Formats: sequence, C-alpha cells, structure tokens
Amino acid sequence: MTNPEKIQGPIGPKSVEGIKEELPQGKPSSFESYMKEGAPGNPIESAPGGTTPIALAQTGPIFGVEPTLSSLLGQVESIKEQSKKTESFLRSSNLKLKRSHQKLLDTKLNDSKDHIQSAAKKLGAKIEEAPEIKERGSPVAKFLGYLTQGESQLINIQSKLKDISAGGNPLPIADMLLIQAKLSQAQQAVEFSAIMLNNVISGLKQIMSIQI
Repeated sequence: MTNPEKIQGPIGPKSVEGIKEELPQGKPSSFESYMKEGAPGNPIESAPGGTTPIALAQTGPIFGVEPTLSSLLGQVESIKEQSKKTESFLRSSNLKLKRSHQKLLDTKLNDSKDHIQSAAKKLGAKIEEAPEIKERGSPVAKFLGYLTQGESQLINIQSKLKDISAGGNPLPIADMLLIQAKLSQAQQAVEFSAIMLNNVISGLKQIMSIQI
C-alpha cells in the first residue's frame, strides 16, 4: 500500500509535512492585502475610532433627494450645533494637539468655512469678511476663528432662507442642490473635527487617570 505521507514527484519523494513547512504561513494574499489596506495611493482618511467622512456622509442629507427650504434650514441648524460642540472641545483645558492633529483640523475647519461661504454666495446671502488671524497666534485661536466666521455666515444663510420662505424670490432647484451639497460638505468637515477632538481629549483623560 502506498504510504499516504509520501508524494512521489519528478525529484523524488517528499513528505507532506515537509511541504507544509516550506509553505509561507500566515501571509495574506495580494487580494486580501488590497481589501485590508486599500488601493495604493488612495489611503482612506479616518478620524480616531474609525469614523470616516464616508460614514459621516451617510448620516447627512441624501444626494439625489430634492432639497427644500426646510431641509436646508435643518442642515444649517445641524452645522451650528456641531460647530458649538467643536468650539467646546477646542476650549478644553485638557486639550493637547499633536502637529498631525493641528494640520488636519486646519484643513477640515478651513474647508468647512469655505463651503459655507460658497453656499452663502449661491444663495445671495450677506458675506462675512474674514477676521484677521495672526500668523504667530496659537493654532487653537485660528481654529476658533474659522468656526466663528462660519457660524456668522450660517446666521446670514438662515436669515436669507427664512426671507425666501416668507415670500421672496424662489430658488431654482439647481441652486438648491448646490447649496445642499456645500452645506453637507461643511457639516461633514465639522463633525469629523468634533469626533477627532473628542477622541483626543478622551485619550488624555484616560492617560491621566492611569497615572493617578
């Protein structure tokens, strides 16, 4: 009877166990690596805790659904609420930001401000002038400046939407879709910032409790 532990090949018998030892162990296939790591050159940006802008978008307005004045006003309120939350985190005495956090916040909050301003321009609302930000000022002061300007602009957008709702010139649907998109982008950026700051502060509190 042929020994099941032997395999006859062109270069002689090899034991099954020997072949197993030669095979690479635990190395994922290229496809598995691709799925876990993402496509080369396209890293998925995420906040601590695994939240990504894609996930945030799923909680916001659904593109393709026709916006209304009421839905736009709801977006404005949501951004204002998230801005206040982000501002509260920035004023926390326990906040210590790494350079990478500062760079990400600068990008996200500046983008949010710009998206809000774009929505205001398309709506025909009053445009707020950007406050002077000292180049040598603290990063937190700069971030608070972005939020303050954005919140002031949101108030103007809110006022303009209410005027239109009360009998002003109606907005073309194309303009409303663009305003919806810009407000949604601003909302995602502010929510991302709030989540990141919350996780940074929570991590610091945990470290402090362990040290105590």
